[in-house]
Amino acid sequence: MIIYLIRHGETTGDIEDRYGGDYDDHLTARGRNQAEELADKLTSRGIQKLISSPKIRARETAEIVNKKLNLPVEIVEDLRERNAYGILTGLTKTEAKQRFPHEVREVKSYKNTIAGAENYDKFWTRIEKAIVKIAKENFEVVAIISHGGPMRAVFREKLLAGSEIVVADCAFAVIEIDGDNWRLIKSYGISKEEDGQ
Repeated sequence: MIIYLIRHGETTGDIEDRYGGDYDDHLTARGRNQAEELADKLTSRGIQKLISSPKIRARETAEIVNKKLNLPVEIVEDLRERNAYGILTGLTKTEAKQRFPHEVREVKSYKNTIAGAENYDKFWTRIEKAIVKIAKENFEVVAIISHGGPMRAVFREKLLAGSEIVVADCAFAVIEIDGDNWRLIKSYGISKEEDGQ
């Protein structure tokens, strides 16, 4: 199966400089425009089904994309972003530094789990299981609209062996999954990061 793994557009939390993750924010006007541009890029690619994280920003991106694609849309709970920020979730980064300086330092590494956050290994397990289940469906090409965290985990664990990436708004990767083999065909708006965070 070919999977288009896509990040949502710019959000209100992005421009307010908040800790996101489990924070459920909306797309900005710019984010909606990005989703419209994404829809243009995804037309005529043979996509048969659209799958979305339940988070508002992903669903809004999927709705905008689907105005052009007109596909069945499925919400998959396990494709949601990692709650990496626990007690920092929804706080502005300035406020978080003042109130929780230790936790702010800790969340710089994805391997750490602060109070109220989701453990990375459990997060990766649910993302991998969700994608593997989708890859077994009777479609040739599907699109998944999710988040930066799941995309970074897929690259780290399956595609670039421990490498870290930077994922732009509405970036996407075209991935082929054949059993246990995951192969990156092409990516748009994704770059390799020298020093992983």
